[in-house]
This record gives sequence, C-alpha cells and structure tokens, in this order.
Amino acid sequence: MKIFKKILPCVLFFLVCAGAVSFLVSRTKMENFTPAKQPVSETGSISDSPAGASPQWSCPPSYSQTVNDILQFDAKVTVSDSFTSGIFYKTKGFYQEYDSDAFYDLFLDNRTVAKEENYSLPDRNDVPQDCTAYWTADGDIICLYPTDAIYAAPEKDFYFYAFTDSITNRDMYNAQKYSLSNQLSFASRDTAIQKVLEVLDTIGYDPGSFSYQAYALDASTLNRESRRVYEWGFEEDEIAFQTEWDTQEEAYSLNLWQEVQGLPVWTARIDPVNLLDESMAPVTALYRENGFVSFRVSDILTFETTAEYDTLLPLKEIIRIISEKYDNIITDGRIVVTEMKLCALASHDGEGSCVLIPAWVCNYWQEFDNNSGQMILNAATGYEIYAN
Repeated sequence: MKIFKKILPCVLFFLVCAGAVSFLVSRTKMENFTPAKQPVSETGSISDSPAGASPQWSCPPSYSQTVNDILQFDAKVTVSDSFTSGIFYKTKGFYQEYDSDAFYDLFLDNRTVAKEENYSLPDRNDVPQDCTAYWTADGDIICLYPTDAIYAAPEKDFYFYAFTDSITNRDMYNAQKYSLSNQLSFASRDTAIQKVLEVLDTIGYDPGSFSYQAYALDASTLNRESRRVYEWGFEEDEIAFQTEWDTQEEAYSLNLWQEVQGLPVWTARIDPVNLLDESMAPVTALYRENGFVSFRVSDILTFETTAEYDTLLPLKEIIRIISEKYDNIITDGRIVVTEMKLCALASHDGEGSCVLIPAWVCNYWQEFDNNSGQMILNAATGYEIYAN
C-alpha cells in the first residue's frame, strides 16, 4: 500500500531505502524441520520443583567454532542476567489497546490538519477496521492504525539522521558506530527513556517490566556517516544531503522491549524481507532537544503466566541442531552466525492474543552475497520456527 512508503521512515531512514534482500534459506515452518536427532524438552508444573529440574543453566557471552566449510559461529550470545534457571513458565499475552485521541492530541498539539486519509486495515483478529493518517501543513504525520500508533516529524527532520539499526544489509548497517553508553548534553539517557514512558502512560499503555537501549547520535559521528548512508539509499539529487551537524541536532535513538520472566519480548512479524532486529522493537523513538522526531508503538502486552513450564535445551544442543541443518548445503561461501539472542517470542494465536515461546534469535551473514539472514529456533524443543 502506498501509505506504508510514507509512514515507515518514522521508524528510521533505512525502512524507506532498503531494497528487497535475497536469502539463502526460504521460510521454514516449524512442522517442516526435523533435526537428525530429535531434541527433547522437559515439561512440568510448579509442583515438580522446577529449580531441581534444571541444574545451573548458563550460557557463555560468546561462541566461536568453524563447523565445516559452510558454517562458522563467531557469535555474541545475549541472555538476560535475570534469566538463570533455564525454566520458562507457559505464558499468554493479551494486547493492550491505546487511546488514539490521546496520541493525536499529544503530537499534533491542536495544529491545523492539512490532509487526512482514511483506510481499512486488519486488526489482530484479521477483522478490517477503520483507521486514519493525518498530515499538518508543515509535514508532521500521525497514523492511527488498529495495531500501531505512529508519529513522524516533517520529512526534513527524520530523513537526515545518518543512522540505521537494520541488520538487513551489512553495508548500510552502522548502529555499532554510535554509543550505547555516552550521554548527550541536552538530556541523560534516563531522561530520554522517561519521556518515552510518559507517552506510553498518556495513551494508556503499561509496559510493566521492560528493558531498553538508547543509541547516542552525536554530531561528530553523524557528520562522518551522513554522505555514506544517503549515497547508499538515494538516487542522485533525490534529496539534499545534510553533512553538517551541530549539537542541537543530536538525538537518542530509543528501543524498548517488555520483559517476561527476565526475557525481552519480541513479536513475530514473519516476512521474508523483515528481520527481528532493533527497528522492530515494540517501541521505537527518536528523541532530541526539542522533542520527538519519531515515535512508533505496537504490541504492548499484559501477561498471564501458568504453573506449567518448559525446560530449555542447553546452548550446545541448539548449536548442534543449527550445525546439522547446514551439513548438506552447497554454497559459494560461508555462512557466519554472528549473534544468538534468547527472547520470549510472541506468536499470534488467531484469537486476538498471543502465546509466548522461549526462542533463540540467530543472526547470520552470507559471505557469498554479503547479505544478512536470520533463523529462530524454539529454545525448549529445538524446532525451527522460521528462517529467512
């Protein structure tokens, strides 16, 4: 739909200019992937003393191994410090609803609407719902969708940030060049995330326990990155480049995830050209001295946890399963697994709610075409949920 080309820049520049990516592995359904050695998951209830069912469960901070000529692990392993038991209690998630009027008032601030477009988009039950996008005379946009609330400042404001956290293309990805610890002069990281929480509270969302990250988009790095990023993404003279930045234009790029049982919650949006990366966090925002440049929120959940639980497979078993998958694949170059993140994956159940699945999100890059990919495995069974 044409509208998505207009509103996706608000979740950062790369969503506009990133093209379709060719991946080695096609999407794989859970039931279609059977490892050579069937993994076994322990399941029980709270009366079974789960602490005893899983002795000390831990993962190293990194894992490196050359498996064969095709597959190599050079991976950062990310597991929350608060997840230490290897036990995941069965959990259901219920989507919270946002106050669309409050979101409108918060960002449009009683300004005159110059353009309004109405749409019909499906809600989480696939029932068509009316929704609207509004533009002000100076280019601000708000999209009030059944599952998302989106704000973006005028195009000239959010396009020019030379920052992308999309892992889809290794040439363009540059998030690692910005600090996750430095403080910008106009506000602290705590202040920036507090501003995000104030928006969520105003529109009726309660994230509960959460984790977040805040990239500090400092002027000097923006200056270095601007021309390289824009030349990658735009045709000659399509837009004017901004290559001179000062501290008044510095910003925090913020991502927020809810947590359940100590694990960050990711919502599965299975699409061959979209990966579960930072840009797909439930809350993404770009905040600078004079306020938000962009703000997007969706998939905030209320959790219902039962007494039943699954015991997660050891990491070495997950690695074995991935290794066996690539035993008989012929390619022109290596596949390198670069990151393995343990999360709680929210999978829609078709009833307007979702089921939380402990899952390993594994990012890799393909040496032969310099493209990134991703596979996601159920951390309790080892079954592959999908890959692209």
